[in-house]
Amino acid sequence: PQKVSKDVASYTTLLYGTPKAGKTTFYYEMFGDKAIFARTEKGSKAIGGLLGQDIASWSDFMKFKKQLQRKEVQARFSTVVIDTFDNLCIYLEKFIKNKYQVDKLNDAAGGWGAGQKEFTEILLTTLNEIESYGYTIHFISHATKAMEKIPGTETEFEKFYPAATKRGMEVATKMVDFILFAYLAIDPETKQEKRVLYTRETMSFQAGGRFKNIRTGIPFSAESYNKALSEAIDLEDPAHLKEELS
Repeated sequence: PQKVSKDVASYTTLLYGTPKAGKTTFYYEMFGDKAIFARTEKGSKAIGGLLGQDIASWSDFMKFKKQLQRKEVQARFSTVVIDTFDNLCIYLEKFIKNKYQVDKLNDAAGGWGAGQKEFTEILLTTLNEIESYGYTIHFISHATKAMEKIPGTETEFEKFYPAATKRGMEVATKMVDFILFAYLAIDPETKQEKRVLYTRETMSFQAGGRFKNIRTGIPFSAESYNKALSEAIDLEDPAHLKEELS
């Protein structure tokens, strides 16, 4: 049977949330100079010490991937953070539409959904190749809202989801161990804003992961998340944990 790793850094995530919640800072706090950021947005340039490459097209991302193959880069970095995954998906969709000179992805590669299939195949293959070089991939996304209905009723409610495309999310969801939601909440006692990280799904937002015992609604910081994940791993059946060298 498969064993559970006790190495917190080995678990992959997709983090999404409201603007300026500190999503990029979260990963920099977690991995420091062992992470290289594929920056499809310019916001991360305000974080001193962060290392990354600007990505403005799918072609740029392919050049970035080629650099990741270099032995000296592999020795320098262990983590790739895609910031944001939303824009990367847009770049790939634009690349495919330009390739076939069509306005809609569904019309690419002869139509009948072939363009959607090509999008999935290219994205999954590319990300799997990066992982094969020895990197752990993490994804950053913005939050978007959708109206949902309570099953069996006409009652509607708002729910937060990652803003990446549906096809992109299908790929990312298969790859990550956790979908995390960052939110600026109001402390009921102090009435002050506080940054909160949610690890489990509710009617209000999508979230979830591989460990049922992980705490949710924790302070939004790398330290708090690592502690909660470590505690959740410790609550697993000891017989299922890997014997790992410290």
